[in-house]
Amino acid sequence: MARQIYGQHFLTDLDWQKKIVSLFEPRGDFAEIGPGEGAITQHLAASYKDFFCFEIDPKIKEKHSSEVYKVVLKSFLDWDFCDDHGQPVSNFSLIGNLPYESGTKMLVQIAAHSSRISHFVFMLSLIHI
Repeated sequence: MARQIYGQHFLTDLDWQKKIVSLFEPRGDFAEIGPGEGAITQHLAASYKDFFCFEIDPKIKEKHSSEVYKVVLKSFLDWDFCDDHGQPVSNFSLIGNLPYESGTKMLVQIAAHSSRISHFVFMLSLIHI
């Protein structure tokens, strides 16, 4: 179940899941922002190995167990754009269904580190008021 505290909005439409992943062409290492229930993650895991996901919700992190990818319990907004060894990433790609409450902040952070990012595909969920 999506939790409002994290601005979660899970992508349940299979056609959109496939469309988003079909547009993704990572040129090196990559990460998924907010794997949630695994809608995009399951398609990525079928085609790629050794990627990681940023997940802020500990309850969601517990649901992910895979030898293909690793889930890091951390907000993407707290990431320093460095790898596990403290070295700045380069030629890095990102994918995700961004939460509406922090999606703009994430895009601003990505723009600030654009020299390190080679490719990204995002869906930005909008809230209806």
